[in-house]
Amino acid sequence: MKEEQNKIPVIDFFKFRGKDLAIVDGKVVAEGESSKEAFEKAKKLFPEKSTKDILLLFVPKEEVFVYFL
Repeated sequence: MKEEQNKIPVIDFFKFRGKDLAIVDGKVVAEGESSKEAFEKAKKLFPEKSTKDILLLFVPKEEVFVYFL
């Protein structure tokens, strides 16, 4: 059976409050003050990945939030 492509990331949200994240293969690979910054950092680390393979996510500063991926 083929491995599932979209892995659900496990993120330490306290560490990344107020940051934009780039996630590749279910792991946080870059952070930034904007989604553009996070994406550009991720693309430098993984130039072979297409744009659709890099998930961008903003982590609010508030303590209560829910993400459905």
